[in-house]
Amino acid sequence: MKRKKTLALFCCTALTLSAMQGKTISHAAQNSGPMQEYLVQTNTEQAYEAVAQQYGVQTLSDLPAEPLFKETNILLMDLTSEQAYVLDQEDGVTVEPNMTLNAADLTETTLEEDRSMQPAAEDVKSLAERQWNLSAVQAESVDETAAAKKINIAILDSGVDLLGDVEFDYQTSLIPEENTDDQTGHGTMITNLIARNQNGFCETGIIPDSSPVGLYNVRILDENNQTPLSRVVEALQWCIDNHMDVVNMSFGMEEYSEILHNVISKAQDAGILMVASAGNSGGSLVEYPAGYPEVIAVGSVNENLTYSTFSNTGSAIELVAPGENIPVTSYWGLQGAGSGTSYAAAHVTAIAALLWSENPQRNAAEIRTLLNRSALDLGGSSSYGNGMVNYQYASTHTELADPESIVDEDWGRMANPQTYEVPDSLKASWGYDNHAALIPSSVSGLTAHEVNVVKAASRYSDTSETLRYYDALHARDNTNYVSAAKCMYEAALAWNTNKNYDDIYAKADSYYSSDESATVRATNIRELKAAMKEAVNCNFQNTAETGSAVTANRGRLQLLGLAIHIGGDTYAHKSMCDGSPSGQDEIQNIYNKTADVRNATVNGQNTIEDLKKAAASATGLTTAGMGNSKYFSNLRICNAYYTDSINYMAKRYSVATKVATNKLLNYYSNKTYFRPYAFCPYEISSTSNFRNNYSYKTRHLIKYLNDTGFNINSYLNGQNSYQTSDWYALSFDN
Repeated sequence: MKRKKTLALFCCTALTLSAMQGKTISHAAQNSGPMQEYLVQTNTEQAYEAVAQQYGVQTLSDLPAEPLFKETNILLMDLTSEQAYVLDQEDGVTVEPNMTLNAADLTETTLEEDRSMQPAAEDVKSLAERQWNLSAVQAESVDETAAAKKINIAILDSGVDLLGDVEFDYQTSLIPEENTDDQTGHGTMITNLIARNQNGFCETGIIPDSSPVGLYNVRILDENNQTPLSRVVEALQWCIDNHMDVVNMSFGMEEYSEILHNVISKAQDAGILMVASAGNSGGSLVEYPAGYPEVIAVGSVNENLTYSTFSNTGSAIELVAPGENIPVTSYWGLQGAGSGTSYAAAHVTAIAALLWSENPQRNAAEIRTLLNRSALDLGGSSSYGNGMVNYQYASTHTELADPESIVDEDWGRMANPQTYEVPDSLKASWGYDNHAALIPSSVSGLTAHEVNVVKAASRYSDTSETLRYYDALHARDNTNYVSAAKCMYEAALAWNTNKNYDDIYAKADSYYSSDESATVRATNIRELKAAMKEAVNCNFQNTAETGSAVTANRGRLQLLGLAIHIGGDTYAHKSMCDGSPSGQDEIQNIYNKTADVRNATVNGQNTIEDLKKAAASATGLTTAGMGNSKYFSNLRICNAYYTDSINYMAKRYSVATKVATNKLLNYYSNKTYFRPYAFCPYEISSTSNFRNNYSYKTRHLIKYLNDTGFNINSYLNGQNSYQTSDWYALSFDN
């Protein structure tokens, strides 16, 4: 819950300013230092006039809207620090520097036009088509005829692209001598998340065109995505004067401002619902204006519904919403993917306006209550507040807006998230530390420093903001893990001091999976090349050096680490759940012993029975396949105790160490070309040992070996005398 603060708002107490008592305000040290802008607020209009007269502010014609400031008893003045100090000592006067607020957007937003320059960037079209954010907040199919009252949204931002398709009821710029045209793209992206519009390959935004929601573009952020405090105050007063209902503020600052708080409080008294971004520094301080109790502070979550590491946390967080890897449309219709609490706030703003338009009898406070009580509980109030905003549930449970309808302890526990499924690309992976732990501290042929380089590279696939989305690096979907690991490993052998990209790209071109369309294969090949290029240009132990060339040896080792990561993820994702009686018992025992799992299953024991049947069926069930919304309402819980757990079917992890890691390390130390033994356990020198030590299978191993060009009959003799039956015993090809 948000902390509560009490401030006197525009007090009507007797004037105490000395000038109004027949005295002269001190002008000490008036010219003894540099001048800077200050906001000065008085508690009465008479004191306002006295300050203006005493300090020579005869007119305010240089300001965009003089009546605004006079109405709120606020002056924008050039003062020395000494003057500001003296004036601030007067009773009934508050003096603050005209501080700067910044848009809460990360610089990692990737637009479609940038892809040729950023080969390691996420495939923008694929990401946008997922529209995971709309599904997560259950707003992908808003009823266009449901709204009953026009609600006005003011978007205080950097303006909007004049060539865009969104229609506004009114537009204004509070930046002197500049129009409403967006110079940075930030305001356009925020608007296109709030208002639904068809742009290119995807439809973005939540509010349908036909909904009776008025949009007002109020430009306050300049070409640097910054605004002075005075302009925010002016904009909020504009919202009050023009009867706005909802205000989106995707910007902030760390400093507390009493003057801004006063105007925020005045806006709340006027019945305005205010939404703001929590900030992107990853700290424990929610930025202002989000940090004021009158404002809904919104944090960010990612596709796994876990809080984004950049998102600020703290007791002021009230709600969270998707804010990481969000499909966005910027100026000139450019599509892309962006991250930041700015985008999270836009989701809440849109949903608040829709709910209010559907419930015209409600006021701002009741809509705020409805948002909070219908939110999906994600746990941990300092990170998630009351939970993730949920349009569909809120729209069908409007009784939650009634103050006495439900006790606070039940907030967030009633939402139904079953229509949202975490994208498969993020369902399952060993923790990045577990990947590094697969690698022994001592490796023949490698120094301790070189081993650490490989460890860092094995982690990097999960921590990189680009590589973690590349399916082929994580054995996801229908990617051929054998082929992908071979490509990356042989790239490690091919990279040398000549640093010829064609040498390693040729390895990626050999990638093939018969389970994929030509388009999907082309995407995976492109992403393998992008990962290879990043591996030989970025020091994974010091990512600040991204873009600078690394030594040839480091490049080889980092390519090796990426290959090892693919092998490890194969056992995390493509292992078939054990359908034997003992394997079914393991599924049951985790459920019996773990309250989190029991609470997260969709149908309790019936869900466990379904999982057992699927594991034992002719089609089987992969460990990644357990992470499905038909089984678990909270997929994070499934991943924590089943899919991602190194304790569930623990042999997966030990075999990944012995096979995918040690084999590849051994091959590399001896400069041996890739062999398929990297995906076959050591223990299967005989069928009996195989059955004792490796009692489950890997999805499509035989198919993917064949796709990669291996003939298992060529590997029947040698150090490990595999029989044909052993290979087939390892593969699940239904």
